[in-house]
Amino acid sequence: MNQIDTSKIQSEIIGLERKYWKAMVDKDIDSAISMTHFPCMISGEHGAKKIEENEYRQILKNSSPDIYKNVAINDPQVEVWNDQTAMITYSTRINGRDLVDVSTWILENGKWVCAFHAENEKH
Repeated sequence: MNQIDTSKIQSEIIGLERKYWKAMVDKDIDSAISMTHFPCMISGEHGAKKIEENEYRQILKNSSPDIYKNVAINDPQVEVWNDQTAMITYSTRINGRDLVDVSTWILENGKWVCAFHAENEKH
């Protein structure tokens, strides 16, 4: 097995997570969709569920980008499990709430996409 360049993957995942949030702020639905594996899994204050592309597109269309405007990825930590799977954890503040976020990224057809995202209140 080839040696995995974990630092390169870690940097790439952090950059993609920032790009994903920017797409949410800019209401760039097509970019967010292009960075997502479907069906994707999400977990947060409304529970956990599997979402297909059409439903996710509708959620993004109906969301207010204002709540994401000042999102910052604080203390990101990326665990690279293999050359096709990585997880990022970080803290952030969204709409006055302190949160801990987790995303799992997978390499699909040569491109990293987010397959799972969770947000939890930071206590």
